[in-house]
Amino acid sequence: MTGLTRRFGSGLGVVTASLALMLGGIVATGSVAPASAEAKAAAQATHAAKTAKRMISRSKAIDIALGDAKLRRGHVRGLETEIDHEDGKRVYEVEWVKGAYEYEYDIDAYTGKVLDRDVERIGT
Repeated sequence: MTGLTRRFGSGLGVVTASLALMLGGIVATGSVAPASAEAKAAAQATHAAKTAKRMISRSKAIDIALGDAKLRRGHVRGLETEIDHEDGKRVYEVEWVKGAYEYEYDIDAYTGKVLDRDVERIGT
């Protein structure tokens, strides 16, 4: 009988696979040994970094807010944006003036969802 054993490391454990060649066929066996706490933490951090959501761009947040208000960039004045945290969420605050009205929008920085909108008449 001829045998082959191979160890494969991963962040979740070590896999040991064994193949034995015997007359009349192949016999395969294997086992998984648990990984150390450090290896698990590193694997989880790597996975989290790869799957982390990306923030939408500032320009996209502006487009979402203006689209919701049914306006275009060239038709407003004083357009401002800033990033902030509200209710545990990262949001873009988008503000502008159109005619006698001031618009204020909160846009979720990851999903692009309109979280809040406020339109106020300015002046008299």
